[in-house]
Amino acid sequence: MALKIRLKRLGKKNLPFYRLVVVDSHWRRDGKTISDVGWYDPVKQPAQMSLKEEEIIQWLQKGVQLSETVRSMLKKHGILEKFQSGAYKDGSVKIEAVVKTVPAASVIVDPETTIVGQLDPVKKEED
Repeated sequence: MALKIRLKRLGKKNLPFYRLVVVDSHWRRDGKTISDVGWYDPVKQPAQMSLKEEEIIQWLQKGVQLSETVRSMLKKHGILEKFQSGAYKDGSVKIEAVVKTVPAASVIVDPETTIVGQLDPVKKEED
């Protein structure tokens, strides 16, 4: 059973809302899930998202795979870097320290260690 963290689409026509979920890779995109680990709302300006960092790191320790979109989201918020460096093990890097390394987002950390942030739109460089 290969597990993945990927986006589950919710919302109405032309008003998408996504949940970051842990699912078996063989299950349907919008089918049953094992766990919810966050959400993403691209309709709001700027786009908003919330991630349960501790749960995501626990799933990554168990060997779960990431979809390309989820991988880029976690990279922007510094969670992937924190996992790859192993900083979560000794507790020397706190969530606030990782949040400060994310320049493209204004982030608020609530007491339950859920990261809530607003993503800035991607700006294209002009040649």
